[in-house]
Amino acid sequence: MLLQRAAPPTARNAPCAHASSLAALSWPDLAKHLPEWYARVSAYAHAAGLRTGRCPLTVRPGEQALFWGKRKVFQSPDPAGLLAVADWCLLTTWVHRLFESHFVHHAASLERDDHALVLLGPSGAGKSSLALELIRRGLRYLCDEYAIIEPRTLRALPFPRALRIKRETSGRLPTCPTSDPDFDVARYPARFHQRRDSELACFPRPHVVPPPGERFPVRWVVFLTPVPGGTPRVVPRSEAMRRLYETSRGPAPETFRAIAAFTRQARFWETGRFELAAMTDQILAFLDSTKDGTSN
Repeated sequence: MLLQRAAPPTARNAPCAHASSLAALSWPDLAKHLPEWYARVSAYAHAAGLRTGRCPLTVRPGEQALFWGKRKVFQSPDPAGLLAVADWCLLTTWVHRLFESHFVHHAASLERDDHALVLLGPSGAGKSSLALELIRRGLRYLCDEYAIIEPRTLRALPFPRALRIKRETSGRLPTCPTSDPDFDVARYPARFHQRRDSELACFPRPHVVPPPGERFPVRWVVFLTPVPGGTPRVVPRSEAMRRLYETSRGPAPETFRAIAAFTRQARFWETGRFELAAMTDQILAFLDSTKDGTSN
């Protein structure tokens, strides 16, 4: 199952040997493998410079509940749903700790050809669904909801929290997670954190995430807008610098200098919302047209 660490398959889209359906996850399975899931994700936290300690999360099958230490976090009859809750609570806490040492943007981030792509945009702009489609087309997954960038090297880190897929996108995933080559899929419990629009948690399998410790220079930034249509355009460097500064979270004394350097190394583009396949084709064409990494 997803909680076991397995060697990547030889083919990019071949199902992993550890594939199993989260729909069949039992309470004994969850209690047994929660520490193994924690070991995998904490390796990425350690690589980012965080000290994590022992797993603070436990499950009590008799209460059908997830606990953080002695505090009950959430109660649900679905073990896989509690795994989704555990991922959201733990990795969100860790990302917030990274605000002190890294630049963090509200974005999805992916890797292609040893360089990072950052999809920036407000909620509802389609970052997660577009990231999912780009992974289908061969990109590797770094993080959802956050792009985590080292301020000194301007390189993006992998931090594989589950992709949150909303109702309008969930039809893009197979009903049975065992048939999906890239993700194990769980459903968020009803009424969790008022996230009724967040239907699925898509756990990336090891072969679609770079190993802990790898870093990737950011070559491409795409600004997504929730407005349907519009003409895709190249974003001038001065405008990109302003928009990055307004949306960044990081160590304040270094922010402006690092963003100025960031805008010199990356290419910037903006697009509105189109049909998902068309947006994916446009972004892949943008990546192909700027492989030399020259600035705007």
